[in-house]
Amino acid sequence: MLIYNSLLPIALLLLSPIIIPIVLFTAKYRINFIPRLTFFDKKTKAALKALPKRPIFIHAVSVGEVGVAKRIIEALDDVHLPIVLSTITITGQEHAKDTLGPDVTTVYFPFDLSFIVRRFLRLVDPCCVIIAETELWPNFINEAAKVGIPLALCNGRISDKSIGRYRLIRPMIRKLLSMFSAILVQTEADRDRMLSLGAPLEILNVAGTVKFDVPQQQPSETEIAEAILDFGIGGQRAVVVAGSTHPGEEEILVTAFQELRRQHPNLAMIIAPRHVGRGAEIAKLAGERGIAFAQRSNGPGSGGPFDLLILDTIGELVKAYKIAQVAFVGKSLCDDAPGGQNPLEPASSGVPVVFGPNMQNFRQVAQVLLSSGAAIQVANGKELVDTLSKLLSSPDKRREMAQAAHNCFDKNR
Repeated sequence: MLIYNSLLPIALLLLSPIIIPIVLFTAKYRINFIPRLTFFDKKTKAALKALPKRPIFIHAVSVGEVGVAKRIIEALDDVHLPIVLSTITITGQEHAKDTLGPDVTTVYFPFDLSFIVRRFLRLVDPCCVIIAETELWPNFINEAAKVGIPLALCNGRISDKSIGRYRLIRPMIRKLLSMFSAILVQTEADRDRMLSLGAPLEILNVAGTVKFDVPQQQPSETEIAEAILDFGIGGQRAVVVAGSTHPGEEEILVTAFQELRRQHPNLAMIIAPRHVGRGAEIAKLAGERGIAFAQRSNGPGSGGPFDLLILDTIGELVKAYKIAQVAFVGKSLCDDAPGGQNPLEPASSGVPVVFGPNMQNFRQVAQVLLSSGAAIQVANGKELVDTLSKLLSSPDKRREMAQAAHNCFDKNR
């Protein structure tokens, strides 16, 4: 901790010529900068002050972790304690407000400097802390433990990429892990990695992944018809949804779409970038290829008839999966920043799932879906085209994969 707290201010000082202009001149960074210094607005302060009891505090860094937190909050319903939830990202904060409702107070997680963390803990005054996934902020954990606030890690995992970094600072990680009252991890492999980093055996439990504890959302014909109308996809069209895509993948997907259209002329595609601010970038790519497109952020029905819908809005991907014949899960064809996104979102809607070779961040989930027959893994763009074409041509295969997904959720819930 001493080394961490000695190096952190030096790093901030050296990086300040870069950080300060970014914060001053980039709107999206200004939004959460002041709140992360724990200078909350009047509405947030009033909400915290009005809490009838000390709250359970849950930290969920971004959109994916908010989904995990939602399951935890539902399970804690009988506890009858208020919930305060934090995120770091702006998209995570917006998603939390949209999906968790007014009963959950949302805040931004503080910068990990001791004096800021101490102020944050005084303002929130939690009775306990639950951290979703594996967000180990040294000063936050240390300051909470110092004032006797119990800490739990839920849905924990240690990725291939993270384990190497953690081992470099093993003494500090061991100390931090010893401050938890409970650590619940997804797999035996995660448990072994936690043990190798020095986590106490008596607080470690393999609890599976909370991500399987989602209600399956087999849409009704009415819901499908309403979604098709809302998205403006006219006619009896087959739809491929590419969710949570990253830079480099959209070009592969647009190329695949053009090739698939030769075999399936009535095909439409929805591309939902992981970061919604990249909508214009994808629109430029589609325009250069001569593809009729629309951006959802411009409003329903804008831009006339289209073949490609760019879903650059927050909270609508689940609705898009309802009308998909096949779904592709993003960040899995990336070579620069691989790791994959959550394949359970489309699978829970009964949609056949396809993803690329890089699913390191969801290795266990991907393997479960593959072994059950609910998903197909492809190596490259060519295999993606071949696989999507076969699935689009075979309603029986799609129904078989949908049933496999249903069975998979029942087994792993």
